[in-house]
Parts: sequence; C-alpha cells; structure tokens
Amino acid sequence: MRPVAMRPFLSLLLLSIGLLLPFAGAQAVTIDDLHTATVEVADKSEKERTKAFRTGLERVLVKMAGSAAVLDRGGIDGLLEKPDGFVQRYSYEPIEDGDGDDGADQADADGDDEDGPRFRLVVGYTGSRIKQRLEDLEVVVWGEERPEVLVWLAIDDGRERRILGADDDSGAYEALMEAADRRALPVLLPLMDTRDREKVDYVDISGGFLDTLESASERYRGDILLVGHLRRGGGEWRADWTLIGAGERRAWGDTGDGAGAAVATGVNGATDRLAAMLAGESGERTRLSIRIEDVSSLDDYARVKEYIEGLVRIRSSALREILPEALVFDLEVRGDVGEFERAVALGVVLEKMERRKPGDRNDGGAESWTTGEDAAGGADDAGDSADEKGADGEDGEDDASRTQIVFRLTD
Repeated sequence: MRPVAMRPFLSLLLLSIGLLLPFAGAQAVTIDDLHTATVEVADKSEKERTKAFRTGLERVLVKMAGSAAVLDRGGIDGLLEKPDGFVQRYSYEPIEDGDGDDGADQADADGDDEDGPRFRLVVGYTGSRIKQRLEDLEVVVWGEERPEVLVWLAIDDGRERRILGADDDSGAYEALMEAADRRALPVLLPLMDTRDREKVDYVDISGGFLDTLESASERYRGDILLVGHLRRGGGEWRADWTLIGAGERRAWGDTGDGAGAAVATGVNGATDRLAAMLAGESGERTRLSIRIEDVSSLDDYARVKEYIEGLVRIRSSALREILPEALVFDLEVRGDVGEFERAVALGVVLEKMERRKPGDRNDGGAESWTTGEDAAGGADDAGDSADEKGADGEDGEDDASRTQIVFRLTD
C-alpha cells in the first residue's frame, strides 16, 4: 500500500495541477517568434505580398521542423499553394538605405541599391494550423522549447587569428546570429574574458582539443557545444564543425563564398542534427516506461510534467503511478530506446541511472515498479488514462514487455 504520508501530497498535487506554472530548464530557451517571418519586398502590391507570404511560410516551416529538408517532403507544395490561409497578421516596415538583409555586401555586389527592397513585410502565421497540417503529413514538429548551444568559433581571415566572443561586432558575429535566427536555434558565445583566455586559445579550437573546450564550457553550463574552425584561402572560406552533446560528437565540413555563408553551414548543420536527435526522423515507434526518482514536491512534479510534455520524441504519455519521491510514466516514443535516451541527455532535467530490459526484472531479485492492487489505485487517483489502457498497458501489453528506464530529477 502507498504510505499514508504520501496521500496528503497526492491530494494537494491533484488540486494544484491546474495552477502549476510552466517550467523552463536551465538550458532550455523558448522561441517566441517561431511562427513569424520577415521578408523583404519591393513595394506593397498584392503580387509582392502574396509572393512574400509563401517565402515567409517556407521559412516558418523550416524553423518548426528544424531542417530545410521539410520543404522536399511530399505534400508540402500543396500546403504552400495558399499561404495566405495561414496568415494571422502582417505589417510593413520601411528599409533605410543600406539596411537590407544583405547590407553593404548587397550594395557592393550590385553597385547600386536603388532597385533593392524598400520594405520588410513581417508576417505572423497561425502555428496551430501549420502544426496540424505538418502532423497530417507525418512531419515531426520541433517545439518552441529548444536547447541553447554554446559556440566556440576560431577564425583565420589571413590577417589575424581570433576567437569569436559575445561582445564581437564583426560580420561573422552578425552572420552567426542571423543564421541562428533563421533556424530558430538559441546560441550563446563565450565571454572571452580573462577566465576564458586562460583556459582556451585559438589552437584548442582549430586543433580540435575538445576535452579542453568541454571543461571551459562548464561555467556556462554548456551541455551542447558547436565547435567551428573558419579560415580563408584560395578565394573561398572553409569551415569545419563538431557538434557535441548527449555523449556524441558529430563532425562535418563545408565551404562558402564568404565568411557569412561559411558560418551559416555550422548553424544549419547543427540545427539539422539536433532536430534529428531531439525529434527523430524514422517512423519507428517504441513503448517504454520511465521511473523518475527524487520527485518530492509540487515544484518537482511541475518540472517533470512540463519536461515530459515538451519532449518532441514522445508521441503519448500516461502517468501510471505516484510513489514516494518517484513518478512512473508509460510512453510511446519516436525511434528506439537509445535515441530517446540521447534526446533526454541533451537536456539538464533528467539524469539516467539505469535501463532495465524486458525480462531483466521481477525475477525475485529486482524490485517491481508497481505494487499490485495499489498500482491501479495510483493511476485512478491521478485521473490519468489507466482506465482506457487497462492495468497491463495499451493494447493489452503488460509491463514485462516494456523496457524500463530509471532517471533521477536533477537539482
């Protein structure tokens, strides 16, 4: 039976669920303009506006899916045929001379910017409608809560070598921030103060001394790092990148006609890879159960609840049981168990303690996660979906056939 001391906590918890405030993890950032796009237009004509609505919708789709590949998915062209149907609001902003997206580079390339865009059209789209259409097309949508990425970027322009810092005012800095804004990726740059310079120099980044960079990132609580080496040579810019997170290191390289284009290859590549890790791309689905320990207060419950609901890999979740200082959820997730664990490892809310495969427990030595009659009562008390699923889980699947993972709620 559940300890008597737990019942007041449970009752108070159930009465307070509707009042709980959303939780944002220390490294999670909410993207406020996920469904907004800004497009430059020559005038305020209907023709220009309609064209801009489509361009803006394409940009919003890329931000929501986390990858430009969404534009190549079947059915997307049909969605883009009538972009005005997704427009919630729009407004015009005048562009001053030399204040376009391309700035001085565009003026230099054209020799004259008189025929350039005169306005910015700021378009707000109805996110819920777009999300529903994407889900109908089986496109995984990356949510508004996204992990912040700490960027270590070493630059060699042929004249000097330096590390991009938070107070930089160079074209490379602007290109990084613009690319991050287009992909809705929260980024953070190191301060490059005395403390950083004592730990990191140009060679640490260009030479790929990643352990040194991971150590230096601890002051920023940087769990996801994007390490880049940008250099100019032979009329083009070469960039080499490594994304570090969830115990993995993924590397790629690319070139660009300018420093801005080369910088964008890092942001675009990182976003594509993070979206795949967090949201998943395959059609595989896995059912599992997770036990989250060290949950001892309403605030802890709120933190876990919001985190679980925010994980894009989770297709459905049900609170199965409330235990003393622990919660048990049944989940259906996109991808396999390992992919789910890596997605969780990208955050800072849960720490994996143990994985129990089917058949590894309830053999007389391992403690069962449920407590027989009391387990069903816990699910009923919680007002969750146990009645619909039955005591043995969805579609008659019993606990023994599910992989179970034990996590600990971090401080």
